[in-house]
Amino acid sequence: MSVEEARREVENKRRIFGDEHLETLDSMSLLATALRDSGKYQEARATVEELIRTRSRLYTNDEYAIQRLSLILGTVLFALGELSSAKILEEGVLESFDRMSGIDSDASLTAARHLSNTLRASGDYRSLADIEQRILDSLRRTRGESHRDTGQAM
Repeated sequence: MSVEEARREVENKRRIFGDEHLETLDSMSLLATALRDSGKYQEARATVEELIRTRSRLYTNDEYAIQRLSLILGTVLFALGELSSAKILEEGVLESFDRMSGIDSDASLTAARHLSNTLRASGDYRSLADIEQRILDSLRRTRGESHRDTGQAM
């Protein structure tokens, strides 16, 4: 979805449902992703931060969605070169997903992969080795030795 299409979708949802309806917030998430993908990192950051604040206030029991938004924010921080902030955020997301879904869940695996990219870019190779070992162990447990994902992680 292009940025302009996403903006139109947000405006349509706002007009129909209002600013704080879940449909509107979901469309804003798509806008944030489109902004990030088009290189408009500052605007993407502002959009995701607004979403996190709003969802945290309105939907206090929706930690999973807030953590998914935090992963988007982490990729934006990474793109902005704010690697230490991205690392701290991604470590927190990984810890939350581990607690909510288990260490071998797809959500935890996705968060671990995000963290791995950030650690590699920041040159923290000791932590990188640990997280990549964790990813490999998880893939071995959940997908088996012969699965393509496991082979790629080796």
